[in-house]
Amino acid sequence: MNVALLTDRQGDRASITPTGAFDLPHAMSAAQAVENVEARLSGCVSVDVDLAQLERIDGAGAVLLARLCDRLDAAAHHPLLIEGQNREAARLIAHYRERRGDLTARQTREMSPLMRIGALAASLPGKANEIFDFTGRCAAALPKVVAAPGSVDWLSLPRLIQEIGADALLVACRSDFVSTYAAGWV
Repeated sequence: MNVALLTDRQGDRASITPTGAFDLPHAMSAAQAVENVEARLSGCVSVDVDLAQLERIDGAGAVLLARLCDRLDAAAHHPLLIEGQNREAARLIAHYRERRGDLTARQTREMSPLMRIGALAASLPGKANEIFDFTGRCAAALPKVVAAPGSVDWLSLPRLIQEIGADALLVACRSDFVSTYAAGWV
């Protein structure tokens, strides 16, 4: 499947149209397309991101497009998402942009070194408990999988890996940040 970011430039205005599948299997192609598009936008005052031709998007693709919009914002290009018939894609991109903004705002607050050490020490027993729980569940499930491999839905495994990995990345990063630093703000 061909993944691209088509650009149409008219003076100081530009339009970017993502085409193809911006999902985990095509993440490398999508990342390359995102990286190449910024050079074509120098001198633009406003950039529209038209999602009408986007065939498929998941968390990985939404993060790429959200980061592109963030960089366009930082470069004063004033990006505008045009959702067309792709309301879910626009919602997903906006969600990742919001979460990134929340995380950046929290990171700007400073804590004393002693508060950071205390917050980290307080989170260690909970982290250890989560690790042991996960390890125990995996150990308990392994004999069942070996005994009856047909009981596992192997076709849903790639989607599960995506949900656990790429889709949960921002949630996990935010959770670690909050558990480490937010205790000092309370």
